[in-house]
This record gives sequence, structure tokens and C-alpha cells, in this order.
Amino acid sequence: DHHPSLRLGLNDHGNVWAECKAGCPREAVREALGLPTGADGQAVRRVATRAPLRGYVYEDSGGAPVALKLRWRGRGARFSWRLPDGTDGLRGLDPGLYHRPEVDAAVRAGGVVWKVEGERDADTLAARGLTSTTGPHGLTWHPAWTAILAGATIVVVADRDRRGFDHARAVAAELASAGCTVTTLVPPSPHKDVSELLEAEGSLDDLEELAADTDIGAPKVRLIKDGRPAWAQIPGHW
Repeated sequence: DHHPSLRLGLNDHGNVWAECKAGCPREAVREALGLPTGADGQAVRRVATRAPLRGYVYEDSGGAPVALKLRWRGRGARFSWRLPDGTDGLRGLDPGLYHRPEVDAAVRAGGVVWKVEGERDADTLAARGLTSTTGPHGLTWHPAWTAILAGATIVVVADRDRRGFDHARAVAAELASAGCTVTTLVPPSPHKDVSELLEAEGSLDDLEELAADTDIGAPKVRLIKDGRPAWAQIPGHW
């Protein structure tokens, strides 16, 4: 007819949706649009009409890909997972720690591992030659990941918000209970994370100790002992 009655769009997973207000059958809409179908005759849900903003590859200790975490455009952080065989979702799989091969090597060598909040921060520090990692699910932590880091020297860098503070303190406590030597730091206000600090031409020297009374919004003089910033006092760092 001459009256628009079909609405099309993409959901957060990149799948096409269609709504025919004239009551057309779903199959007729699919055929009219030329959408592909699978072997079972069902419409293929994923249509390659957009690309993720970036992807983060999680590997096992031997360097083999375990899962791909995709970040999509949209308000807030929108993520999805894909397995090496192309299957969407984790299907119950634990991807483990980000940068796992480098983390394992640093733990074996008695080096320092920086635990940050999110893959972006981990990549920022890795680009500066530091061994860095994060958990795969944001503000969560699993005992299996503590076991990977047991006995190591760890720097936990919090995001500068209440949830970031609470998460960093909880992870630091878990790691300390596993025999780790832990230093907990936070970027100075107004920077919300270490990537933002470094992008603003700050440095790791600007990181502050996350103390019990650290305020989220107020700037604080960074901790200096013996003429060195807090992060440079970590045993075995240089």
C-alpha cells in the first residue's frame, strides 16, 4: 500500500528486528527483505550490518584464544562475548584473566602484576611495558583468579568512584589472603581511571595510595617516601 507500515532496527547484539503494522507474516517480511535463512529454515539472526568498537582477546596460559569480548557502540558500556568457533556467548565458560600468558610469566619470574578495572586500562598499561590484567566481568572477582596470582606482587589500581574503591579493596584483601604483596592505588581527582590520567599527560607517579579515608572527589597529595612516588616503592618493581 502507500502507507509506511514496516519498521526495522538493530538490537544491542547486532540482530535485525522487523515490525509490520499491516500484519504481514514474518516469513513474508524476511523474503521481501532478502534476509538469509539457516539450514533449518529459520531466519539467521545475526546480520553483518555493524562492527564493534573494539575487541579484547582472552587467552589461556599457553596463548591460545579462549574468548573474544566485544564492545559495541551505545550509551554506557555494552559488551558481548564470542567463542573461537563463532558461537555467541560464553556458554558457561570462564575466560580467566586478561593477558593471561604475560601474567603467568610475571608471577613465575617474581615480577609485578597490575590489576586494573577493565580491558582498556589493562591495554593502556601493557602499551607502557607493564604486566597488567583485569577480570572479564567488570566489578566481579573469582577465587580462581586469586589462585592464578597467589604469592605474587600486585598493584591494584581502583577507578575513582565508590564502586571502584570497594572493588579494589575487596580484591586487595583476597589477594593478600593468598600471600600476595599488594599495593592499592587510585588516580588523582578528577581522573576516573588510569587511562584517563595518562591520556591527560599525567604519569604513574601521580597515582595516590587508596587509603581508608580517601575521598572520591577531592584531590590528594600523592604518597612519597624516600623521594619516590607510591608505585615506585613496590618490591621488585625495578
